[in-house]
Amino acid sequence: MAPLALDKPLSFSLSWEKNHPERQPWSAAVVKMINQKFASFDRAKDAKTFCPKYDRLTHDERVLVWAEMVVSVTQYESDFNPRCAFKEPAPLNVWSLGLLQLSYEDTQYKDICELNRQTQSLLDPVKNLTCGVGIMARLIDKFGGVYVEKNKGAAAYWSTLRPTRTLTKVQNHVRALSICK
Repeated sequence: MAPLALDKPLSFSLSWEKNHPERQPWSAAVVKMINQKFASFDRAKDAKTFCPKYDRLTHDERVLVWAEMVVSVTQYESDFNPRCAFKEPAPLNVWSLGLLQLSYEDTQYKDICELNRQTQSLLDPVKNLTCGVGIMARLIDKFGGVYVEKNKGAAAYWSTLRPTRTLTKVQNHVRALSICK
């Protein structure tokens, strides 16, 4: 499977771009990071719960599956509002910020994330998405999937990926792709 060229325009657009061409840089950032971390995403044992035909897809189609999952998670985390802020209740007591609701306290990810309060890096949509997709890839790689028993995998970070109605909506969003039907 040949990866997408990272410096070429995307051969597809993501659903959040509909009537919002200003989100094209978001798509480019997500696709670039998924390509960089593709081996981690592709190891997810539960990929077929999002796209039943995942095993038969090309590299670019698999990237699209993961990118649309990020789009859907972003919708439920921030409603596509890059300035969204939410104060997490105790015991966390931290602010979750931006499109993927990340926190400056997540210092264990400083090797893949720019965590700079002074520049409000997490409110920059491209930086937030790049960081969030990197975290997602690391957790999928570490635990073997998006949701693995008792909130492991990407669900360890995003409650929208835990077994709830929201996870079902995320799965349905991805399953609606013509390549997954």
